[in-house]
Amino acid sequence: MPRRKNEDDIYKIWWKYLEKGKNYKKFCELTKSIVQNGHPKRYRAKSEENAVLSNIHIWKIYEYWGDVHNQKFEDWWKNRPNPPKLKTIISLKDAIAERHWYYVFRTTLYRRKYGRLPTVEEFANFGDSEFLYLRVSVSDNISARKLAPQISKLIKLHCREYNVKNDTQNKNRYYRPIGRVRLNKLERYLEVYDLKSQGMKTIDIAKQRALTSNSELHIVKEVCQNDHRLAKKIIKNVEEGIFPGPYYVRKGKKGK
Repeated sequence: MPRRKNEDDIYKIWWKYLEKGKNYKKFCELTKSIVQNGHPKRYRAKSEENAVLSNIHIWKIYEYWGDVHNQKFEDWWKNRPNPPKLKTIISLKDAIAERHWYYVFRTTLYRRKYGRLPTVEEFANFGDSEFLYLRVSVSDNISARKLAPQISKLIKLHCREYNVKNDTQNKNRYYRPIGRVRLNKLERYLEVYDLKSQGMKTIDIAKQRALTSNSELHIVKEVCQNDHRLAKKIIKNVEEGIFPGPYYVRKGKKGK
């Protein structure tokens, strides 16, 4: 029988999956040495480190979840921050000053390299596909009514180009679960992933499970293999700010 879900149970299993993310772990380690209050103390990152530090999803996750490897979930849950409420339309000048750590970090690096802050055009190229940066002339006396259909068309093109979903679920990314949360199954997938990470073979995990199951060993083994695949897919999802997201892999298909 499925276990009753409390809100903290959902976020705790999300936390556990986030702990398994290799890129997120690397990011948390890097922030100790190169970031303080959003500003770099030093920056001699290798190419693979650059890839992690340039991932805007990980920055947004970190802004809300923090370092999951150096604090207890219970402490975080008690003092967790409120999800930031971003304005739909903001001045790009304000955005440079007020957006989250990712932009502060990128603009600080830019200033170190070029001796100045980036222009609005350069800032717009920092890579947040969830926002469309527009340049609107205020001297041509164009009414908002005439601008609306043009902006709507540009938004559709932008979403298509960057594969951005313009829906309510996307707004919940990083802070709210997306998709159905099956606690018992999510814990089962993670258990197999942990055992495999410890070096245990799938057949041995299956034998262990078969002791409390009426199914034949080869069927239990197949279930264990699938559980491991699903755990890896969910870990990939959480490193993109989505939990649990689409993860189920049907037979004969590579995945959704």
